[in-house]
Amino acid sequence: SFTLDTYEDIAAGKEEGLHIFSAHGVSYTAWLNTQKPPTDDLHFRRAIQYAFDYEGIMERYGVLNPQEGGTYLASLPGRISVPPIPRKQDLEKAREELALSKYDPKDVTVEFHICAGLSEQEEMALLLQADMAKIGVTVEISAPPWPQYAAECDAPETSGNLILMKFPSAYPSPDFTFYAQYYPANIGGIYATHWYPDEEVGQLIDKARATFDFDERIEIYRELQKIIGDLALSLLPFEMRMVFTAQDYLIGPRETYTMVGPTINMHNFRINLKLKAQMGK
Repeated sequence: SFTLDTYEDIAAGKEEGLHIFSAHGVSYTAWLNTQKPPTDDLHFRRAIQYAFDYEGIMERYGVLNPQEGGTYLASLPGRISVPPIPRKQDLEKAREELALSKYDPKDVTVEFHICAGLSEQEEMALLLQADMAKIGVTVEISAPPWPQYAAECDAPETSGNLILMKFPSAYPSPDFTFYAQYYPANIGGIYATHWYPDEEVGQLIDKARATFDFDERIEIYRELQKIIGDLALSLLPFEMRMVFTAQDYLIGPRETYTMVGPTINMHNFRINLKLKAQMGK
């Protein structure tokens, strides 16, 4: 995995013989810990959502083809926008939500846990830290190595107030995201550290799984997104295409999928042997 600067150099043609291609999408999600002060307060969580500079981070990561974040990947059926709408920083709205919170910002600190060694996560955390400072909230950033990072997500007390993860889909259906991230029995751990086991959400997921009619199931997915959005369980910085680099003689993938894995299988690539020979590779 290259740094963002390297991807930008390749995209600009500064790295001879290499090109960028993108495949399935992945969503950046920062879970908001609903069991740990101050993010146990709904209005405080909404203040965080409104304070974030969505446009700034998407401009910074333009080479990664970012788009608006959502409850699940935009390439899957039934995706709708969830609050805050539009995806634009609104500090005045953030201050209004903060005023409704039970916490005085001078008395609390928000812990933002990211994984060590990932520059894009550090940039997002630093951006939120600066944004929250504008509304009087202190954000402390912690970046433990992956084993410690994952272990801390096993309990709400050791999870941060925000926990940043990239989340793909293991199969091309919204069901995967809903079941893995919001089904009450699955709450907790690295992929669901909002720690909010909502029974209504669980019942709707069960209903969707028992519904064979596609259109009816999509309506349930839309209802689920609205409920989850109202709970403010996460900050959704952006969704991006997975970006890869390859030699110019490597062509592919010819097919793309919404799920992780199959897109980058080698049988989806083709080698231009004539160009390879010309390049002397």
